[in-house]
Amino acid sequence: MTDTKTQNKHVAALIIAILIPLAVGAISAILAAKDMRFYDIMNHPLLAPPGWVFPIVWTILYIMMGYASYLVFTAKTDPDLKLHALIFYGIQLVMNFCWPLVFFVGKNYLVALLLIIMMWITILISTIQFFRVQKIAGVMMLVLLLWTTFATYFNIAYYIMSITPMPIPR
Repeated sequence: MTDTKTQNKHVAALIIAILIPLAVGAISAILAAKDMRFYDIMNHPLLAPPGWVFPIVWTILYIMMGYASYLVFTAKTDPDLKLHALIFYGIQLVMNFCWPLVFFVGKNYLVALLLIIMMWITILISTIQFFRVQKIAGVMMLVLLLWTTFATYFNIAYYIMSITPMPIPR
């Protein structure tokens, strides 16, 4: 009976851990949806993926992040180490929520750039903390860090393009 109860708690914790980042991403995407359509008509830097790629990639990343947080949460290790890892995870989730709103809705590419740099640093710290608690959780967060590095490149490019006068065609 106790094993079933414990197993049910773990399943519930896993579901909640995955639903939290998915909800963060979904709410942010819903709030920015109208303005995200602007992406398809923007001038894009080299290597910019088509807009349809982002929901797929972010859904996978959010599931991985949730699973990684579950592994950290349930790890049998120092509670303070887990708490620090999960605090940085939560902070990067808040930044992750805000970035599309600043970038797409606000179209403030400089503030979005500063935010994504802070988010990258927070994800790096979170990734290091996750590695200390559970290696596979750290690997999953490393994937997020790599994608965020890629996104930072785009944010830099969009910012530069926004302050660089476009040549007038003759």
